[in-house]
Amino acid sequence: MKYFCALVVLAIVGCVPSMLEYGRKLPPAPPVYNEPKLGGAGLDERDTSVIRDALVVLPKLMVDSVDLINVSLDKEHFRSDPKKEPAAGHRCKNSENTICLSKYWVTSRLVWHETAHVYERRLSDYYLPDGAYYFKRDWKNVAGNVYGDSYLNGESEGVLTTYGRKSYREDVADWVEECYRYIYEDTDSGVWKNKHLKKDERYRQKLALLFKYGFFNEADYKKLNPLFQ
Repeated sequence: MKYFCALVVLAIVGCVPSMLEYGRKLPPAPPVYNEPKLGGAGLDERDTSVIRDALVVLPKLMVDSVDLINVSLDKEHFRSDPKKEPAAGHRCKNSENTICLSKYWVTSRLVWHETAHVYERRLSDYYLPDGAYYFKRDWKNVAGNVYGDSYLNGESEGVLTTYGRKSYREDVADWVEECYRYIYEDTDSGVWKNKHLKKDERYRQKLALLFKYGFFNEADYKKLNPLFQ
């Protein structure tokens, strides 16, 4: 009897990877979460309030994927090219799980955008086998070969913003940023006036993927879905 029970257990466990790979539900997150810390020389009460208000509307897994949000006074920290203006915010180069924001650009939109970057990269830590790989694969299968340095007219190619056509990762982060902006800040953004939203199936498919992989909860997904119907 013990031998038979052991075989049953092994059989069930052996089926788990295939079920996770092909089923809609992803494996549960690990029991230990990482609540993001706030820090940096530029951090003040106003920044703390903005950051926390932005984080509170996100799904818990997204928030838990960030270890630290740093508000910096150092403009050079955000400059990818000495000839260009410094970026408003980005993931710190010394840590994939840290978000760095420029002191003068602490906004909800940037918090949502950068959190999306961190979460997308950390999907493989939360979900086995290789959840991030499957998300990237699924997204690119929907998007097609539309990304590149010359990213004009992205809105006519299943991309929500022109900037999002720059790369797969910027497409994902801009989607998250603009969708949360629509729900919680501004329903009149120009991205929602795109005539292709209801015609191009790629928009509905991308929103469904973001929901499936935990970028939106069900309530917010239901608010967004009519935009593409």
